[in-house]
Amino acid sequence: MPTIIGILFLIIVFLYVRRDRPAPSHRPSQSTGTVYSYTPTERFRHSRSMGGVQIDDYNQQFRFGKNNRYVLRFEDVIKYEIHEDGQTIMSGGLSIGRALVGRALVGGVGAVMGGVTGKKKGRDIATSVEVLVTMRGQNSGLHRINLLSKKTKKSSNQYRNAILNAQDIIALFDVKLDELGLR
Repeated sequence: MPTIIGILFLIIVFLYVRRDRPAPSHRPSQSTGTVYSYTPTERFRHSRSMGGVQIDDYNQQFRFGKNNRYVLRFEDVIKYEIHEDGQTIMSGGLSIGRALVGRALVGGVGAVMGGVTGKKKGRDIATSVEVLVTMRGQNSGLHRINLLSKKTKKSSNQYRNAILNAQDIIALFDVKLDELGLR
């Protein structure tokens, strides 16, 4: 009799714990090629924030924008890049060669600055820094994560913070897509 009670107890605990697990992924079916539509869950579980982007590690979602109105899934990300004043300065990660030289010379910050110096013209002021994210699925299109939107000297802390936040967001996308096996 105690064995049956123990088994019933374990079944109840198992069902209770399982109710909080996420639903199966809405990825394309490999056999039919059908893409399932996705509606973000009502409950966004904020795990952490990075450069104005909130991350839900549990449901593999992120959100940003005014009032965090855009809720997107990492698995729907196609492409992401950092733009400064309308020019791409980084796509999917650091410019490896310059980043390694920068890191060797002055450490981690040198890697960040070395990685973003390649495609810029010699201007001392930036007017915008943003991460552009191209999505597929229900929220398909180009989404902009604005990190800097006014004239700012490149030697200022505000500009450096915008670039570092953009770097963090790009690194986050690299890691998340790698975890999902999409890279």
